[in-house]
Amino acid sequence: MDQLKKSLGSAFLDEDRVFAKIEKKINKPPRMNRTFSLAMVSATVLLALLLGMARLLSPMDVVAGVVTVDLNPSLRIELSKDYTVLNISGVNAEAQSMDLTSLKGLPIQEALMEIVRLSIEAGYLDPLALTSDYILITTVSYDGNDQTFNLDLKKLLSKIQTESPSLDGFNLAFMRAQKQDLQDADDSDLPLWLYLLSKNNPDVISSPTSTVQNYFEDEDLRTEFENEYGEVLEDDHEIDKEDLEEALDELEEQGVDVNDYRRRLATSGVDLNALTSEIRAQLNRIDDDDDEEVSHEDDENENDDDDDDDDEEDDD
Repeated sequence: MDQLKKSLGSAFLDEDRVFAKIEKKINKPPRMNRTFSLAMVSATVLLALLLGMARLLSPMDVVAGVVTVDLNPSLRIELSKDYTVLNISGVNAEAQSMDLTSLKGLPIQEALMEIVRLSIEAGYLDPLALTSDYILITTVSYDGNDQTFNLDLKKLLSKIQTESPSLDGFNLAFMRAQKQDLQDADDSDLPLWLYLLSKNNPDVISSPTSTVQNYFEDEDLRTEFENEYGEVLEDDHEIDKEDLEEALDELEEQGVDVNDYRRRLATSGVDLNALTSEIRAQLNRIDDDDDEEVSHEDDENENDDDDDDDDEEDDD
């Protein structure tokens, strides 16, 4: 009997055990809450799967717009929304002669710097700081109402003019076009920039203004461009003695006697502006002679072709 009382007492009078059981029951989540939590987890997983599928169906490689880069070589670049190069093609013979395959997948800033490097390597651009080379960039948003694409792209590319040493001495020009202009330029068999500028001034198609460099070196045409078409960001690099030494090396390679220039450059208090103008004039003279040589060779080739045609007619 005593043992029975003891057992009953321990079952009903142990307060700690009683309260522990009550607390356990209170804290135990209802079955409905557990089911709800499981449903929430399932819904979250399903949403993640749907978002992943949507990303696959709407990939980043959709073309958001085009930028054309003209610096004698003329290139057309298709860009994604984050300004990554999706496709790149040469519009003229100079660009088609360059290997552009490595540019695909690059951010447009890196692609532009690589285009400049390839153009210098091919001899289309002069890296000397004393020369004024121009790079014309035309932006085309595929959504005609989306000006953000054009504005952000211009801001992005403008930065590298001051941030990248590879663009020292280069001037950047910007303008915009519509998607239809691309098709019209193709139909006219002209680079986009030349098609746009020739609509109001057909004379620009004729030589020598049919290259970007010659166009912008014409002061009247450059002023017309800034008033009617776009903006020119002049390079603010200041010519120093190192730049002049590099230019003198170039002249010396071309057979020009530069001893007097070097003596003056080494003189304390030399007028760098005056010396720069003289050396630049020498560089321009060499460029003009080269252009005349090329023109003369082209004329000779044309005459040879005419002679061949005459011979064929005689044979007939």
